[in-house]
Amino acid sequence: MTNDTAPPLPSGFLQTVRGNRDFALLAGGQGLSWIGDAFQAIALSVAVITSGGSVGDLGLALASTVVARLLCTLVGGVWADRIRPQPIMIAADLVRAAAVVGQGALFGTGHQSLPLLCLLTFVIGGAGAFFYPAMQSLKPTLVPAAERQAANATLSMLQTGASMIGPAVAGVVIATLGSPIGFGLNAVTFLVS
Repeated sequence: MTNDTAPPLPSGFLQTVRGNRDFALLAGGQGLSWIGDAFQAIALSVAVITSGGSVGDLGLALASTVVARLLCTLVGGVWADRIRPQPIMIAADLVRAAAVVGQGALFGTGHQSLPLLCLLTFVIGGAGAFFYPAMQSLKPTLVPAAERQAANATLSMLQTGASMIGPAVAGVVIATLGSPIGFGLNAVTFLVS
């Protein structure tokens, strides 16, 4: 067997994050936000079912998100191409944080309303449809072409890790402290992001 060494890999995770403050902030904020998304899904499911709602009610709330994304993605993409992405991302996260706080207030005060829940869920999905195209247009401005593969791998790794860790942590927190706290923690991740 020969003693050949593998060619050096392109800039890796640590080099991409350490050498680029703006990308590190984007990656950290997104990683935290993806964990918050797990809190949102579990908090919404638990809140609807434990408050006496049906599986159909939960399905309507979740469908509101899908409809909002379908209706708003094209507009969000156009906006991301025409104006700077940072203000879009900030506005989208503030809107999502406010809507999530509204959901927490609905269940925290015991004033559940399916139409209002669906409206808030629609707003969250619609704001997300503006956020993600803006983030996609921002990434190339933050990372040099030679490091984009490593940057994309970093974000993918963070998203995968959040999808594994987030639900477990969310389940424990929501089982212990309740759904309104889960909504509140997701709102905090939007504000930090």
